[in-house]
Amino acid sequence: MNQKLINECDAAKQILTKKLQEAQNLFDSQQQASLDQLNQITLKNQEAEKELAAKLSQQEQMLRDAQEALSAALERHKAQLTDKEQTISSLQTHTRQTQAEFNQMSSKYQALEQLDGQKQAQLEQLQLVQESLKQLVSAQGAQSNGAGLDLVQRTSQLISEHKHQLQAVQAEMKSESERLNAALVASESQRTALQRECAALREELQGVLAQGNARLFGKNSRACLLNSKNTKIRFNS
Repeated sequence: MNQKLINECDAAKQILTKKLQEAQNLFDSQQQASLDQLNQITLKNQEAEKELAAKLSQQEQMLRDAQEALSAALERHKAQLTDKEQTISSLQTHTRQTQAEFNQMSSKYQALEQLDGQKQAQLEQLQLVQESLKQLVSAQGAQSNGAGLDLVQRTSQLISEHKHQLQAVQAEMKSESERLNAALVASESQRTALQRECAALREELQGVLAQGNARLFGKNSRACLLNSKNTKIRFNS
């Protein structure tokens, strides 16, 4: 009786031991499969991290290049704007000087016009004197005719020289006035053109700045997105 019970216990023990071993083997197999799957996930995440790190580095380099290009473009435009503004300032100074010369010449021309009126009056008086001398010579006859004619000739010569001098001065003043007026118009026209160029350059500078900011903002957004994806993968791993 006891031997039979012992045999049944040994048989039950063998069965339990076998099932325990099978369960242990199954557990070990499942654990190994889980470890293999985890290793594969880890390797994939590492590869993804490397790829994203490379992309992020490329994006950062592109961002630095864009910043440098934007800075260089801004410096060039600022230099051009400064140069044109200095040119405008010089032109304004030149325009003021030309205007002052023109005003001075206008004053001289007005004075000359007054002098011209006086000279015209003197000419008329000289012509009256000449006419009187002619009548006097004609009335006195041949005795004083030589001296009278000589006086008439000198008066005529004086009148002619006076007219030539007056005409020369008037022509010179007119030519100078026209030259200064043309210089004034040209200076004003050039200053206006440069002001338009400066306005266009300022608009272009604003455009470059806005475009650069947009490009930088876009690249920063992509970099942030890559960082976000990278963080997500690290979390999942």
